[in-house]
Amino acid sequence: MTSAAPLTATIVLAAGGSSRFGAPKQAAPVDGRPMLTGLLERLTGSAPQPRVVVLGAQAELIGDLVPRGEWSVVINKDWATGIGSSLQAGLAAAPIAEQVLVVLGDLAWLQAEAIERVVQRAQVSNADVVRAFDGDLPGHPLLLRGAALIAARSQSGASGMRPLLGQLSVDRVECDGLGVARDVDQPGDLLQPQG
Repeated sequence: MTSAAPLTATIVLAAGGSSRFGAPKQAAPVDGRPMLTGLLERLTGSAPQPRVVVLGAQAELIGDLVPRGEWSVVINKDWATGIGSSLQAGLAAAPIAEQVLVVLGDLAWLQAEAIERVVQRAQVSNADVVRAFDGDLPGHPLLLRGAALIAARSQSGASGMRPLLGQLSVDRVECDGLGVARDVDQPGDLLQPQG
């Protein structure tokens, strides 16, 4: 008798205020589409359900960019306290998830193949964290379970999981060229060639 696959939720963190960008970067055009819309559309076929997008700053404007029916929206009223509060809001929306796939909403060129690679590796890995890497650069998605998920549910503040990742077992998934470590912080980031 085979055991059922663990319930996996996908959480996209898109609540930030885009202070370095100077405008809501989630709405910035990338390949003719708002960045967040394009990201969510690319991930819909690969991202496990339930799928949650966490919004905060300018949530009403950004919420219009989310493809309804495929993704549910959670509003983090404490978004200004840091990414940890957004992760908490997303986790609260998926309380029975046994593992959680976390994606940043400003990964303008993240490809669905990265999601697929991380989810596939998680099926054979015993690590608490399964994380996409581009060369030596850690990126997203990262899948949290076991001790990592327990720790994530108790974290908050600006750093989110960063302080704990060095203490947990991490399985690296090579995702070179799949946009896993190329986030958008400033307008000039959109002008740099992909690669």
